[in-house]
Amino acid sequence: MPAVTRRERGIILVKVSVLIPTYNRENFLRLALESLVTQTSRDFEVIVYDNASTDGTKACVESFVDRLPLVRYVRQPVNVGYTANCIDCLNNAEGDYVKYLFDDDLLEPECIGVMATCLDDHPEVALVTSKRTRIDENGNPLPDIPATRGATAYDTLFTGRELIEEVLKQRLNFIGEPSTVMFRKNLLYEPFGTLAGNSFIVNSDIALWFQLLTRGQAIYLVKPLSCFRIHSGQGQLLQGVEIRGSLEWVILVREMRRLGYLQDSQLYQDVLNLNLFHLQRLLPGIPVGQEEWRTAFLKEICWIEEERVRATGKVASLEEKYPANNKVSIIIPTCNNLELTKQCIESIFRTLPASRVEAEIIVVDNASTDGTKDYLEGLGQQIHVVNNTSNLGFAKACNQGADIATGEYLLLLNNDTIVLGDWLVQILQPLQDESIGIVGCKLIYPNDTVQHAGVGFNDTQGWPEPVHVYRGYPRDAAEVTTAREVQAVTGACIVMKGKLYSACGMLDEGYINGLEDIDLCLKVTSSGFKIWYEPKAEVLHLESRTPGRFEYAWKNISRFRDTWEGKGIIDIDTQVSEGVYFWK
Repeated sequence: MPAVTRRERGIILVKVSVLIPTYNRENFLRLALESLVTQTSRDFEVIVYDNASTDGTKACVESFVDRLPLVRYVRQPVNVGYTANCIDCLNNAEGDYVKYLFDDDLLEPECIGVMATCLDDHPEVALVTSKRTRIDENGNPLPDIPATRGATAYDTLFTGRELIEEVLKQRLNFIGEPSTVMFRKNLLYEPFGTLAGNSFIVNSDIALWFQLLTRGQAIYLVKPLSCFRIHSGQGQLLQGVEIRGSLEWVILVREMRRLGYLQDSQLYQDVLNLNLFHLQRLLPGIPVGQEEWRTAFLKEICWIEEERVRATGKVASLEEKYPANNKVSIIIPTCNNLELTKQCIESIFRTLPASRVEAEIIVVDNASTDGTKDYLEGLGQQIHVVNNTSNLGFAKACNQGADIATGEYLLLLNNDTIVLGDWLVQILQPLQDESIGIVGCKLIYPNDTVQHAGVGFNDTQGWPEPVHVYRGYPRDAAEVTTAREVQAVTGACIVMKGKLYSACGMLDEGYINGLEDIDLCLKVTSSGFKIWYEPKAEVLHLESRTPGRFEYAWKNISRFRDTWEGKGIIDIDTQVSEGVYFWK
């Protein structure tokens, strides 16, 4: 409901507006209001915005009308949500300075007076903050956490840039929650919780501080002037907050970089790496059924990977080494899993321009029923599409793509991959050596460990079993960062000359979704060419997300054994641990 302003009633404005958004916290609210009664400065108004509480909130506020300088109570007719209530409260503030006091927090007696004086004495300052004290439900002090230990040992004047970049560098809100800060209202240019048009929920306070810091400086006071209460009813403790918050941190990084911050290359790399670490840490724990979160995480991981390449200023190009007519045909077989296919194709679109490699994308769809066909048709002339009326399998689909390919080079790519940085340049480069027949890349899991760094063979199962050597190793381990000749590479991402692909009989369609790629590698080596592992080409692999992927495993093993057993391909004799092997 609208509030009648004191300006409309002809009353002189006060200096500070204390804003209290509240909902069903009558008991905590009473303590918050008591902390205002004890303020040494009285030059403030109190605006309580009640988000349709069902407890005694209204009566609680009314009991303080005669104890506080100026009190306005506004009740929302319905619960409009946390952010909207904060925005409505802010829109009705009439003071030059704004001080949020959330209903479960407290202010120390000198808080309003000290902070308002700082703003009076320093017109260049946009906000004032201080150390804060963590308290429990009963008001007992709690130990500090990294965010509350204090930004400095002395009262300090920061430039806006210094504070923005330090917060992003540490990925830590040491500026404080809304109850910790006082700011100039006239410097706001977007609503509460909004920055550069992006709405924030978990990091809404940081978005507000950054908005202000783009227009002014900040003062940090070492004396605690507020108390931040930790209790079971808080949003910070809700499931999914850390997941959403991690995505919002990446958005903050992206937008502040776009606005001219984080221009130092090393600082930007450090910030990107820190956010990548947290995304990869949380990704495995995203609950089943929340694929939208998983998709969002993978997109941001991909963006960070690409930014890390751009930030170095070392984007490779084959413009001089490969004539323009030496085109690459990228062949992607699909069968459902629309979201994975979108991610894969969009990552190619993002990375292609920087590579300056001429390429065509051929998608062979094995009768998808989940909207994949409509999506592919919507891409128009950007891709070539082959639509099958039934699922013909991986090998047949790749061969169909090869039949219509116009590029000198054929690149087979799974649809459950996300290509990273200058992957295309790096995977093509070894083919300048005429002795190399196939090149495979480093495949990494979303948690930054290795899925593929070359394939070897052992006979512990009684047949020449292909195994991923160094699976699970850290992405930057020495063993997986060295280019080398191997016997085979996985077909999730391989490239070779189209003529050699045809000469070796293409993929054997007798295999059904398994071992056809290994069989092809062995056919190529039997023809006198090398198989090469190139670690500089990196691709994120979600690995075998297609239903029925292993349905024909035993049939494939039997076919492979009949073809290659006794051919002297065993090259592994040491198993380091389960699933981890060393070559001879």
